[in-house]
Amino acid sequence: MEKNPRAGLSDYRRTYEYIELEEKLHRGRLVHWNVVVGRTASFTRAISEIFVEKSSRGRWTPFDHVINVRLIKPVEKDLRRRTLDVVDQLVTVVAEELGLLADDQEYSKLKQAHDEALYFSWGSMNQYVAEFSKYLEKMVPRINRALSGTMYLLAVDNLFEPVAPGDFMYRVGLPPASGWTGSKWVISTKSQKVCDRSKSERDDVYGPFTNDDIMVLVLVTLQLASKHIAEIASGQEEYWHRVILQCFNYAVLLLPQHCGDNGNNSLAITSYELIRQWAALGVLTSKKPQKVQENIQNKGIKYHDIYQIGKFILQAFQDYSLLKLPFSPATRADEATETAASFLAYHHLIAEHHTQDEVFKEEWLQDKRLIKMVCKQGIEDQEWHIGTKWLSCEEPGGPTTLILRGCLNKSAINSFHSAFFQSMPCLQELVLVKCYNLVELPHSFIALYSLTKLEVTGTQIKFFPENMFEEMQNLQSLKLVDNKTLMSLPGSIYRAHGLIELHIEGWESTMQNEIMLASHPTLKSFLLINAPHIRCLYLQGCKNLESLELRDLGSLEDLDLSSTSIKELPPDIPNLPKLRRLLLIDVPSLSRFPWHKLKRFPEVFCLDHCAWRNGNDYDDHIAQLKRKTVSVCTKDSKLFYSFSNFTRMLTRHRVLQSFYVQVSPCPANIRKLQEEQDMLANKLQELALKKSPYGELYYYYTAKEFSVMSMAAPSIRHVQLSATDQYPHGLDNLLKVATSISLIDDAYVSCLTDLSNLDELEDCKLYLCHKMKLAFEYAFYVGNSLQNAWISQLKGLIHFYKPEFSTYNFSSLKHLHLEYCPRLESIMPRESALPSLMTLNILSCYNLHTIFHQDHRHEKAMTYQLPSLKKMRLQELPLLKRLCDGDDIVISAPTWKELHVRGCWSLRHLPHLHQEHPSVVVEVSGERAWWRKLLWDNESPHTHCCCYEPKLPPAFASFNERALVTSYLR
Repeated sequence: MEKNPRAGLSDYRRTYEYIELEEKLHRGRLVHWNVVVGRTASFTRAISEIFVEKSSRGRWTPFDHVINVRLIKPVEKDLRRRTLDVVDQLVTVVAEELGLLADDQEYSKLKQAHDEALYFSWGSMNQYVAEFSKYLEKMVPRINRALSGTMYLLAVDNLFEPVAPGDFMYRVGLPPASGWTGSKWVISTKSQKVCDRSKSERDDVYGPFTNDDIMVLVLVTLQLASKHIAEIASGQEEYWHRVILQCFNYAVLLLPQHCGDNGNNSLAITSYELIRQWAALGVLTSKKPQKVQENIQNKGIKYHDIYQIGKFILQAFQDYSLLKLPFSPATRADEATETAASFLAYHHLIAEHHTQDEVFKEEWLQDKRLIKMVCKQGIEDQEWHIGTKWLSCEEPGGPTTLILRGCLNKSAINSFHSAFFQSMPCLQELVLVKCYNLVELPHSFIALYSLTKLEVTGTQIKFFPENMFEEMQNLQSLKLVDNKTLMSLPGSIYRAHGLIELHIEGWESTMQNEIMLASHPTLKSFLLINAPHIRCLYLQGCKNLESLELRDLGSLEDLDLSSTSIKELPPDIPNLPKLRRLLLIDVPSLSRFPWHKLKRFPEVFCLDHCAWRNGNDYDDHIAQLKRKTVSVCTKDSKLFYSFSNFTRMLTRHRVLQSFYVQVSPCPANIRKLQEEQDMLANKLQELALKKSPYGELYYYYTAKEFSVMSMAAPSIRHVQLSATDQYPHGLDNLLKVATSISLIDDAYVSCLTDLSNLDELEDCKLYLCHKMKLAFEYAFYVGNSLQNAWISQLKGLIHFYKPEFSTYNFSSLKHLHLEYCPRLESIMPRESALPSLMTLNILSCYNLHTIFHQDHRHEKAMTYQLPSLKKMRLQELPLLKRLCDGDDIVISAPTWKELHVRGCWSLRHLPHLHQEHPSVVVEVSGERAWWRKLLWDNESPHTHCCCYEPKLPPAFASFNERALVTSYLR
């Protein structure tokens, strides 16, 4: 393809080859399939781009809608059932392209919940898929109405699953492409099988393509990549197009052209080296347009960071299938379709193969700040052969970048001359790669005070100069890889206060088993891979540490990542075979945790999003951590989205026997909230003392009976939710194995069983949960496990338990305490048995009419069984009329000993008791006036009354029934 070298960057679109390809893609039927296999596997977007551009340009009447749909295939097969399927993705993107979802709040809410669940669970669960899919069904008729009678163009990229031809119309809502409307479709897929099962007989399939077609597609793909970079930087597309072309052109010149090279690329270039060579050519360092600079700065991208810009370009090359590093030459035609670069190399489409000398000749390197030394076998004393190159550099201070690859191999020299680095005061980047015979660095190395990047890979160095890093305060990146004989890290490495990235890999020293980098002020990225003898790693206090990678650390026992900014923990870390302690305290940026990947757990584990005030608090907190107990304090319950069914099973295998989880704001906010609540509680208590004649009585019995309730000591698997600022999503599986729950100051949960089935819940405390209307609606599991329930100040609570369908028993419930629930109407249906209930306390529930209400589905007479009941206390229940609905109800309570009643003036009937032993009666303590007003059964008043024995206050204490009580005797 011949081009004028001075032509514009997009003038290739005027060439005969481009026009011919346009016609080839455009001719044929109204539905085109782009099956990107074989020679066109890298150019799916380019083919669609040419078709769309030609279809839009070559018409008298423009399309009413141009709909571009890019589908995303799930990474793992088992994630497909947890993500939107291909049809749902089609509906979503088409509706978005048509603007149907712009102001749809329900869609935004569902999509946010769906995306959050998918992210925070690492794709391991998504409970919103079904709900989201059901909502998207409503979009189908709206899409059809929006497109009916219009002329539209549909371009679908990456159809990863078969879609029946009729589904595009009936499940997505797309009117068929027809000559009558002038609508057209182009659908791209990477699978011939998907195409065969999705297309109709009337559809057209693209292909075959010539070498000229491929070259056009390469150019189009390069321009698409430049558009992508321009969108990231919000810069000028023409500028980025020129940069992309220069970078790609230079990169392909360094690649082996075909399989005849046997994969022996003498450069074996890495991404870092390629970026630095781009910079040396001036491609990334030339003066940028002012508008581009301003946009980059607004995006937060540092323009002076050449490596960052190069990473953006390489990522675009990979995303658009242009180039992937490390590069492996193709040996078969089907392998050559992975990237455009491999295709060009395999099919000999690179215009000229440049040797290493030609690539690095002077006209290429007009900016001579880069020196690359590639030392070949058989060349003796290689360092001196190349020494004159850097001495002749135009830069007065010597080079700024020096890359040595394979030097000193198979030669008698195993070190540099003592003054080798003396003349390089401006050297900023030094890379020593595969210098296998290098055993030491010269003393002049310390003079590299301008050094910002140091990489030492594959050497025989045993020790670095001890104080070398003290002078290198500009050092930002240190990479030590496969230095097998390195005995220890120099102590001065911890004093390199400008260090941002530290990468240690392949370090097998037995002399050092601890790495201490605590409170490093600038470290952002830390990688430790294949260091089998490291036992302790301390990174606490590295406030800027965001990226962490730890692998193949078979001996690691103690890991402290407290007070860092890491965003997520690598899934393999908790499973390290010998890890005994893992500390993640004051990690506010840690948004998700790999619960679903757990196979084992450290003996001591603490994850706390909140900061500690000083070192003493931190040390005291660490000392108090219990062994074999997981301690978690988080601000966001979504941290537990990945707590899967598999994780639940770990409690059965004694891997996760005990945990204490707190979901609440940070301690400072909690303390402030508690102070406000205490102040409010004190005022309410003062008011209650003034208005209620039973205030003192309340405190007496509260102090006495709390010793009976076991809620004071949380069980071995405890979850506390306190003052959360959003609905506590993601706790389903965690709460299924929790044995105790405290829900305090919540404004979002309307029913506790909405959070989970609560399979193993034994103790429950609910306090200041004003939106809660029902404590339990579903009791199939919790009814068998719940033993203690303490409920206080729930303004909206109407029932403790009211099932929507089937009624279940609370067979294990022993103690039930409810107080200050002003809207409470009843406790539970009388059909729900309480065979283990021992104490029942109900205080200051001013709307309570009955305790056990009658389910109208079961109106027959019955005997209500309370075989374990010992004590019941009813106080300040002015509307309470009966304990149990029904005139014919009989209660069987053979162990019932005490009934305390105060302030229940509407209670005129006590229930009939089924007495197995007439001598066993219930002692009743209540006001004398109330006792005198009780009504007994007319048919057998003596039998009814004999079940109760009054233990009333003395007459002198009851003279004035409404008087202020100063003694509990009343």
